[in-house]
Amino acid sequence: MAQVRWTPQAYEDLETICLFIARDSPQMVATFADRVVRGTDRLGDFPRIGRVVPEFGTENIREFLLAVTESSIGSRMSKYSS
Repeated sequence: MAQVRWTPQAYEDLETICLFIARDSPQMVATFADRVVRGTDRLGDFPRIGRVVPEFGTENIREFLLAVTESSIGSRMSKYSS
């Protein structure tokens, strides 16, 4: 099983996104954050989920969609294995 590590920038980005969502939909923040965290946790079991990000061109950086509400939000997740 691969190890998934969040960078400080990723935590900061998630917090910023959650604060933005909370302005319009405070009840949605916990659901959103939970789905993002669970989505990234799946990378540990399925490290090749999603597609390689073309801008980086490395197998270790992938992106996939998370269905959070009626709409989907694109997320870039990095997989780092130890």
